[in-house]
Amino acid sequence: QGLRGHEAYQGGSAYCATKHAVNAFTIASRHDLAGTPIRVTAISPGMVETDFSKVRFGDESKAAKVYENIIPLVAEDIADQIVYVTTRPRHVQIADIISYATNQGHAKYVIERQGQSMGAGN
Repeated sequence: QGLRGHEAYQGGSAYCATKHAVNAFTIASRHDLAGTPIRVTAISPGMVETDFSKVRFGDESKAAKVYENIIPLVAEDIADQIVYVTTRPRHVQIADIISYATNQGHAKYVIERQGQSMGAGN
């Protein structure tokens, strides 16, 4: 579902609303299934470098600008979270994992483009 299920921003009302609906469905499903051994987890990543930006913008150079001077999450980071969730003991349910790239503090408004150093020299 991504961060948009937890955060909202200007110009994203419809998109964020659908993501909030998915979040509500996930929470309600967890409630509905509480009497069963089925676990329900949301994985809510921030900036993940995928082909989505290429499809969204239809232009590789525009897509590359999205990730310019920031080290975004990658598919392997999300896969690692899924492995973590699914390998917990049967009595442990992870409700949600919210993750960001190190230099990201909000889905849209707080992205510090620090490059490879991630701001370590500042």
